[in-house]
Amino acid sequence: MTRELIRVDCPGFIGTEMVMAMKPEAREKLTAHIPTRRIGDPDEIAHTVQFIFENDYISGRCIDVDGALRL
Repeated sequence: MTRELIRVDCPGFIGTEMVMAMKPEAREKLTAHIPTRRIGDPDEIAHTVQFIFENDYISGRCIDVDGALRL
């Protein structure tokens, strides 16, 4: 019997084209609610995804990459 593992990454607000197209005032208001006071970099998501795939023992967890927004 094989088991499928589901790995989930829950990104916060990341500096994608959509987010960066927001009005600067809206981004500032959004950033004010993030404890790290910044929007995440797409490379941070890539590093997290790499970490998840390289560690087979991680399973059934949600890894929040959101600047501590969900604390």
